[in-house]
Amino acid sequence: MAQADRWTPAEGARALSGRFGHAQALELLIKLLAGVPPMEMLEGDYAAVLAHIGNGHAKQVLARWRGDPLAPRLDHWPRSWAARAMAYLGDRAAAPALSEALRDEHWRVRMTAASSLGRLDVRDFETGLRAALTDPHQRVRRAAAAALGRVGTEASKQALQRALDDDDREVRAEADKALSVIRARSRSEPT
Repeated sequence: MAQADRWTPAEGARALSGRFGHAQALELLIKLLAGVPPMEMLEGDYAAVLAHIGNGHAKQVLARWRGDPLAPRLDHWPRSWAARAMAYLGDRAAAPALSEALRDEHWRVRMTAASSLGRLDVRDFETGLRAALTDPHQRVRRAAAAALGRVGTEASKQALQRALDDDDREVRAEADKALSVIRARSRSEPT
């Protein structure tokens, strides 16, 4: 296993689950994703969670807050790390919180939430991913298209078709891949 401050996302999620137990780890991540005030993250369970899911970067973020509580707003990082860790915990119970995070104020959190929903393979939140195809940030749109390639159904084809006209080349490429996957999946599924 990697050093404690250099986890892979999967190792961090496993270590977090090992330390707190799966249910409590998920509960802490959901709260973190919803937005814990920075000063509450400096000690206790949240600091331990960040040490597991934020890699070495978490130490920098926490040190900055300790030195200056009014430091530039970096609170999007813990929310983004929480969304990513939820995917690696592999618990579909995280999907409602991830779906809500598709409307987060910071693009990085929205992007990570979209990717995590795709990794969890939960189709119940496909509507939110379709809406994310029109996000102002191209990385969110790209992540939403990729996630729809994993979980999208026929209902997403029209939104993905529109995404083929996106200004961003990579969004168009992901939308094209997603459409191909959905078409292939619909041909192979029994009618």
